[in-house]
Amino acid sequence: MKSLTRKLSALTLGAVLLAGSVSVGSAAYAADPVLDRTQALTEFRAGLVSAGATADVVAFDALTTAQRSSLADYLTGEVDVTLTPPADATWSNDGVATLGDFQWGLPAGTTAAAARNSNNIPIWGTQWFSVAGIKLIEVKNSMTYTTTYNSSTGTRVTAIQSYSCRVTLDRDIFADVTSSQNAAFPDVWEAESQCFVSVKRGFPSPWGVIEMSKYEALHTIRGDNMGNVVFNGWT
Repeated sequence: MKSLTRKLSALTLGAVLLAGSVSVGSAAYAADPVLDRTQALTEFRAGLVSAGATADVVAFDALTTAQRSSLADYLTGEVDVTLTPPADATWSNDGVATLGDFQWGLPAGTTAAAARNSNNIPIWGTQWFSVAGIKLIEVKNSMTYTTTYNSSTGTRVTAIQSYSCRVTLDRDIFADVTSSQNAAFPDVWEAESQCFVSVKRGFPSPWGVIEMSKYEALHTIRGDNMGNVVFNGWT
């Protein structure tokens, strides 16, 4: 959790140390929930400014009172949000799940059109999470696989050339997000790449970093023997 601690400014750490006793089992992360929520929002905005995320700073400043409350709920751990959309989320046609001010983007994935005429096919897909319209976390799964044509068996997937797993965005100042290679394999008509994604959320305290939540899931992408992305999602 060292990277998580480094993401928090001395101002936040000082506020927590001065706030009094911390209950590990509590949803809030210090003694005064009003002060903590305000501090969390202040630190979050400062993080956007530091990252040069001008559009997100503008979006943050335009949040309604209710939207700020939803963001503060998430940042302070007062609501428990996972990597994957909950069952009662509403889905749009473009692969976005929504529940209140929370959204999860699961696009269909992308293949370069020209690559479909090649034996080595690169594909990729992303997954993202946002609160009140501000994207907080995004991960990317990329893979290149080989297809071989035979007049008797047709075009088959024969090998994985390479695959990679990256965290392309982490604007949650209280989260340590990692993505690592889990597995990739050809399966006759499809190629599959799996990325192991972990999101650990916590806050500094006099006793070290206290973990609020930890979520782990496999971000999987599959491409078929014709170079089409047929799946991009959590498995």
